Amino acid sequence: MPLQVEKLTFVRKAGRVIAGVCHGCGTRFVAAPDIYDEERIRLQIVTEFGNHTCSTGQPRDSELLGKLKWLLAKEGRLSERLVKQTAGMPSLLTLHQHFGSFRRIYKRIGYEPRANVFTGSTHRRRTYQLRAELINQLSILFQGILSVYYSHGKTRPQVQLDPNVQISISICRSRATRTGELQWFFHPVPSHERENLLLVGLLDATNSTIATYHLLPDATQASKHAFKKGDAILAGGIPLTDLAQLREAATSLLTRNSSSAT
Repeated sequence: MPLQVEKLTFVRKAGRVIAGVCHGCGTRFVAAPDIYDEERIRLQIVTEFGNHTCSTGQPRDSELLGKLKWLLAKEGRLSERLVKQTAGMPSLLTLHQHFGSFRRIYKRIGYEPRANVFTGSTHRRRTYQLRAELINQLSILFQGILSVYYSHGKTRPQVQLDPNVQISISICRSRATRTGELQWFFHPVPSHERENLLLVGLLDATNSTIATYHLLPDATQASKHAFKKGDAILAGGIPLTDLAQLREAATSLLTRNSSSAT
C-alpha cells in the first residue's frame, strides 16, 4: 500500500527543492532538472511518491532519534559536527533524508540550541530563495531565449541569455555601518564562472528583498569584499532600474569587452 505524503521529506540544496525521500526505506524521488518552479517540483515528487510501495531494511525513525537522544544525554549538547565525529552515529545524509534540516531534528528530540545557532543557515536559505525568485523572474521576462544551467554538476545556477551570453548571479547581503550607511558583502563566484558577466543584486536594509541590480562586465573579483555605493567593485558595470534591461545591458558590456580586447 503506498505511503502517505506525511512520510515524505523534501530535500533542499542551495535553497531549492531537489528531491523527496521516503522515511521508511530511504527511496529518493528526484524532480526533472528542467523544472524551476517549486510548486511544480513538489507536485511531480508527490505524484511519483504516491505510486511508491515502501520496502523495509532501512533504520526506523525511532532508532535514529534514540541515538541522537543518547548523544545529547552524554554530551549535554548536539551539533552536526558532534554527530559526524561520534562513532556509531547515523550519517548526516541519513538524518537529513529522514527528518530534513537539523532545526527539525532538534525539535523532534526536544533540544533547544543556542539562539544564534541557525543564524547563518537562515541567512543562506533566504539568499538562496531570493536567487531562485530572481531566476524565475528572468525566465518569465526572457521566455524562449533564456536558459538556466548548473555547470560541472554544481548547485550554483547560471543563466544563458542568447547563445553566447553567460551570466553568473551574486546576491549581496547588507549591514548598516556605525554611521548608519549601508554596506554590502560580496562573495566571489567559483573560478570557472569568472569570465561570465555578473548580475549583482544588492539587498535592502532588512535583507528581505533585492533593492537594486548591477550588471558587471566580468566576475573576476576573487576575494570576499565589503563595499558601499560608489565602490570600485561596481565600476564599469551598468545599473539596472528594471530587469527587462538585462539583455540590452549584456549586449552593451560584451561589445565593450570585445572592443577593449582588440
